[in-house]
Amino acid sequence: MGTRNADRTPTPRYFTGGDEVKDPIDRDLITIGNLTVDADTGEIIEQPMAFLIDSRDKLSWWLGKMRQLRALAESEIALSERAKARAVALSNAANRLEDHYREEAEPLVSALLPAGRRSIILDGGEVGFRTLPGSIQVRDEATALAWCKEHLPEAVKVVENLLKTPIAKLAKESGTLPPGVEQIGPGEKMWVR
Repeated sequence: MGTRNADRTPTPRYFTGGDEVKDPIDRDLITIGNLTVDADTGEIIEQPMAFLIDSRDKLSWWLGKMRQLRALAESEIALSERAKARAVALSNAANRLEDHYREEAEPLVSALLPAGRRSIILDGGEVGFRTLPGSIQVRDEATALAWCKEHLPEAVKVVENLLKTPIAKLAKESGTLPPGVEQIGPGEKMWVR
């Protein structure tokens, strides 16, 4: 195991066909011509030798590295999803708090505003009024859609999609494919877990 210079905590190493070196994921590397330099330490890093999967050990390393990177990606995604969920929950709580006290706060804000001003700054934040543009809200989409189809067709968006299942069925039954469609034959593909 290698060590990071700053905190001396162990970091993973990887095999390059020769000596082990520090995992490049943990480094901020800069390439200058034929040299690779660690941006944090300024250390010049030799280019790893060409890697060929030509032995059981190297195949195992390759599989392990992919597994490690995928696990890291999954944990980052999970953290990100939890952070997003928490951010949404906090934003919703702020919106509920604003909606709950809005009616009480509006007359007080109006009374506190200096003449000619639309907002006021207080210790807890800024509050004010703004003019909102008019807008429309569709309450019954089916009814509005039927009317727009007849009287305002530019308000109707038509989406066309190609369905693969009927095309695959036609190809299987008759061997015919529409122009622009290609049959990808069955075959072998290596899987990795």
